[in-house]
Amino acid sequence: MDPLGKKTDLVSHSYDATVDDFAQNNDKNLTEDVQSFAQIWTPDIKPALPKEFEEKELRIKLSQAFQAALEAETKDVAEQAIAQVNQRCDGRLKLELEFYRRYGKNDGYTLVLKNQNGSDVQRFKHVKVELNPPQASPCAAGVKSQEPLQESDLTLALDSDFYVPTTDDLNVAGTWELMNQDISIFEPKYSVETLNQVQASSPKAKGGLKTKGAAKKSETPVARKKDKEKQNQKPKVSTPPLRQPTVQLKHPEVVYSEQLPDPRTPVNMTKQVLKEKLMQGGLVKSKEHFDALFSRVDVSLYSEQQLAHWLAIYQKVQPVQPEDLLDEYFGLALDAPYFDLSINQIGNAINTLDIVAKSTYTQITGKINIVPKTSEASKVIARGVKPKAAGLYNWGNTCFMNSGLQLLGIHLKSTEILEELKHGIPSAAVKDIVLTALPPIDFSSVPKVLCIEELERREEVIQLERAEYIDRWTKNICEMSEEELVSKPIILPEYPDVDINAKLNALMNFKSEFVKLLERLQMDVTVPTEIVSPAQQQQDFLEAYYHFAEATGRFISQYLLTPDFGQLRYAKIRQQDPQEFLNEVMDIMGLKVAPGNHIETVEVTHLHSSDGRRYLAQSRANTPSPLATVNLPLEGDEVTLDSYLKQYCKEEKMRKTENKRWEHSVLEQHKMTAEDVITSKQFKFYAESSPPNQFMVQLKLFEGLTEKPTCMVVDRKSGKPRKKDAGLEVIHSLLESGRKVKVSMFIGNDSQPQDIEYQVVGISCHAGDNIVSGHFTALKFNPDGSAVFLDDEVAVDWQDYYQARDITGSAQSLKEFCEQKRLSGYLFSLKRVTAE
Repeated sequence: MDPLGKKTDLVSHSYDATVDDFAQNNDKNLTEDVQSFAQIWTPDIKPALPKEFEEKELRIKLSQAFQAALEAETKDVAEQAIAQVNQRCDGRLKLELEFYRRYGKNDGYTLVLKNQNGSDVQRFKHVKVELNPPQASPCAAGVKSQEPLQESDLTLALDSDFYVPTTDDLNVAGTWELMNQDISIFEPKYSVETLNQVQASSPKAKGGLKTKGAAKKSETPVARKKDKEKQNQKPKVSTPPLRQPTVQLKHPEVVYSEQLPDPRTPVNMTKQVLKEKLMQGGLVKSKEHFDALFSRVDVSLYSEQQLAHWLAIYQKVQPVQPEDLLDEYFGLALDAPYFDLSINQIGNAINTLDIVAKSTYTQITGKINIVPKTSEASKVIARGVKPKAAGLYNWGNTCFMNSGLQLLGIHLKSTEILEELKHGIPSAAVKDIVLTALPPIDFSSVPKVLCIEELERREEVIQLERAEYIDRWTKNICEMSEEELVSKPIILPEYPDVDINAKLNALMNFKSEFVKLLERLQMDVTVPTEIVSPAQQQQDFLEAYYHFAEATGRFISQYLLTPDFGQLRYAKIRQQDPQEFLNEVMDIMGLKVAPGNHIETVEVTHLHSSDGRRYLAQSRANTPSPLATVNLPLEGDEVTLDSYLKQYCKEEKMRKTENKRWEHSVLEQHKMTAEDVITSKQFKFYAESSPPNQFMVQLKLFEGLTEKPTCMVVDRKSGKPRKKDAGLEVIHSLLESGRKVKVSMFIGNDSQPQDIEYQVVGISCHAGDNIVSGHFTALKFNPDGSAVFLDDEVAVDWQDYYQARDITGSAQSLKEFCEQKRLSGYLFSLKRVTAE
């Protein structure tokens, strides 16, 4: 997910009165802001309600509480109303207050409506402009009497013809300004008479506030009488129609039609009229410029006002990514999330130009697959920060993939695994290709008149012959060079009609792009300017992965890339589990069973005495199970990786229905019957000769839970217990222990386990409430103990992160930084301490 606060697409829902009778019966006396709250009812609140709940009654109460929050004049009143809304939203929506600094203190605040993923749905800024701000405030003290303030400072949409009053000259009551919707009642426009009245009431007033080029003071009594009548008139408020965008043009005399073009008018004529108006309004420079901008636009579907408004926004953000937001892409951005805002709301503190530009580009990439030319790393360098690794571009929801690939690059660094894969071909994937290409086994040659035992024996022989055939040809193919595989097609004896060459070529291409991308991520940084986002390599990787998944029919890979099993669109890849992605890729590349890259477990079953105090017999699985990733449930009293690893190997008593069938001789030896049996089982970490150099661990943060698990931790300052995120506490405990973890492991035929020491070298982190929301990042720990934070394209020392992102913030320690970023440890790369 986008770490820069990508705006949710929920605001695009238009409320339809036919969906529910709420609008007809209950919206008559509610303002437009409450109606906008009703827009998200059907998709977000309604599914969360119990079936027996009277939803009509709830909607009335919710809207009343929401209106109370909007009308609140103080923070306390607003918080009480917010609590009422949140209590009734059942977790699907949540209102929050966010504070921002004005006059040197946090005296302004924003009401934010969020969905369950933590994404903004709507924002309402509370305007608090005081008559005489505190003299102690450095911001207020530095404002001169006639020094104009910026429009973004006052958060009032003032007419451009008027001077903006100073802070000392205004006395405006608190109002709410809708940030994410273009509803005019929240954008008051003040006439010159109103501002003159305000100016006159100020102790520093000097002659009233005048418009630019205003005439001299009226001399005659008649003129003075007219001026007085004007001043007594009620201030006029300019309110354009609801949801109709207001475009600020260089030439105000240009009038853009709000109506859709007449369908009887030829398209060429419609384009010609629009082009002339846009050129007159300064939005289009020439015929060639117009043709490029509207090459993908069907002008018959939109009004002139809509197109002019969207074009004004597009051109406002184009300078942020000039190489990516090209003129010819304008037609692909018409439904971008921020394009429904007014032009003045683009570029403020909430909807920054960077955020809007990135969102616009993401919308474009949802329709065509293009690679960004503007690198976030180059912006990081321009801000005076040196990147410490190669970042990965996020097309909208590909952060799970970025986090997983970064962790895998850390995990395989300083090993020979990637080099061996570079010069070979994954045998596991080849075996799967051969296996799935062959026709089903034919048992027709087995006589049906045989007894059951003989029939099963002969069928087993045929199955073993098929398995040997597959293994033999898998070995033959893997021993061939890539040049041989490309130049000489593979023909399987006995199956001449089976063609596996297209699948093998897709596998080799995917393997090649996978290796190149991981080598790019593992590259040591020497010169900052060498670090550019490997987005082109990411595109090559995604295209090769998609082609391989299509050719081989691997269901999980297809679902990860194209959830709707359609065409691959990078920006339409949904948020997924990085562990599932890594598991699939490692399985294809044969990394799950690579020597030294996995840990083995054996299942041991114990027969207990009738009192349960001693073992009578033991049974051990013949074949250990290799695990590249150990899935750890969050059990036990201690919130540490060591504790969870011990709990994984904890002995558990089996239920009667699960009891192992012990041989009769064993039961007879101990004078027991099957009904008296007490059995327990446990998993033990095992190594045949030496412990593995590395393996991964996954915390089960999302299994069967709507929210991530929490734990109670005693606060060091207050001494009181606090509920905290369990994944975050695991990171904290690792940082306090030097990231060292001890794993109890049986070596060979040893009867007693050894404590093998490992160190965490990388963590895939998650910030958010559940697996399908939030944002995935990674932490990389260097041999000297320093840590690099990998947040998509930004890969810098954690101390430099806030400067690299050009946002306000600081942390005194990595532990504090992780808490600020709400990082939950999810996947951990463990390397053996004694391993080179």
